[in-house]
Amino acid sequence: MRRIDYLVEQFIKAKGIKNPDMGSSEFIKDFVDYVADMKIKSKAYISFLYYLGFDFTEENTAEVGKGKDDTVVEPYDTNIITVDPEYMFSDIDLKRIIKGEMVVHESEPFLYNDYGFTRLPFYIKNYMTQNPYTQSEIKDFDDLHNSDNANIIVGVYGDVHDSDIKQKIRMLKMLKYKLDSNIIEDYGTYEDTYFYALGSDTQRVKVKVKERGYKKVESFLNSYAFDDSIRRSR
Repeated sequence: MRRIDYLVEQFIKAKGIKNPDMGSSEFIKDFVDYVADMKIKSKAYISFLYYLGFDFTEENTAEVGKGKDDTVVEPYDTNIITVDPEYMFSDIDLKRIIKGEMVVHESEPFLYNDYGFTRLPFYIKNYMTQNPYTQSEIKDFDDLHNSDNANIIVGVYGDVHDSDIKQKIRMLKMLKYKLDSNIIEDYGTYEDTYFYALGSDTQRVKVKVKERGYKKVESFLNSYAFDDSIRRSR
């Protein structure tokens, strides 16, 4: 599927839409509103990443698998590895756009595009993504982290009333179980936005998982994402 198709599917799951009429003007308007709202919510998510101490605003970081509609790094110097055409990013420095997909082979990050496979630049030390469309989007991030070849930052965020909170957080939990202990992890909410993120502790100190408080709401996220015995009520 095209990236935009994955984003539409994510919207349908988030809003719990049954039998969507994707050609209707109402559906299209709701989708456009959803993308705009997620752009606003991404600011709270970015603040959360800052609070956790993640470094992602310089050219030594690359955002992976996102596009113009769901990137969160436009204001920064972060590289963007994307399949979206460059003309969609006309308002940023196109030197930051790396056209293609990231593929991990033997714990090394490669770029795959029309020219084949090439090793991604060695100056890129951090790879980040958010709201992965599927589990396969992040299936090799553990190899990057555990090999010490790169740092990772992976997170999810959205509206506290979304229907897919449990599913999205569970994807990250599945990744977490494959990581060594050198990670930072935390979750919380801000107004109507929830967020959960984990990533490499760049200090790489062999300690337990670091958990830092950021308006913790364990009862909220436990009920939505961590405890199968508790069901969401609306």
